[in-house]
Amino acid sequence: MIEYYDEVTRDDVPTGRKLTWEQAHGEGKPPHRCVAVFVLDGQGGLYVQESKLGGNRLDHSVGGHVDSGEDYETAAYREMEEELGITGAEIKEIATGHYSDEGPRIHMFGIYTCTAPKDWVFKPNDEVETIYPMKIEDIVREMNEIGDAKYITGFMNTMQKYLEVTKSELKVEELV
Repeated sequence: MIEYYDEVTRDDVPTGRKLTWEQAHGEGKPPHRCVAVFVLDGQGGLYVQESKLGGNRLDHSVGGHVDSGEDYETAAYREMEEELGITGAEIKEIATGHYSDEGPRIHMFGIYTCTAPKDWVFKPNDEVETIYPMKIEDIVREMNEIGDAKYITGFMNTMQKYLEVTKSELKVEELV
């Protein structure tokens, strides 16, 4: 089954054009929507996953494309279930329409947080093989020291927005 995504403007307004994955990530870099969910462990840690598609660099707890006609929140819940098997957890919106130029592609992110349910146990699956908690301070330090050699660019961009909205004193220094 072919998945379609809505092309949007830099102001996150749909243009009416539907994109396949190849079109969304091909020539011209048409902006399209993605979600990122920062899943917290309830003890000061943020779950990060090793990206299968990103050369084993570290990525959002949960991330994925917003399907054509879908809203950010619905996509966030869908992706949490698909990637981590989390259902029934309440999410909190951090920002929507966050512009992220990642070199070969442009994503408009809906960014959310949630706390992993106490009884949740991650099981490796087709989408995510490895996930583990890290302290946010350690993630930001490594983003500043190592950058996109270790972290997916979109994660670095959304992390900075997360830090701004949560009024953290931390900052991701070098963004694309």
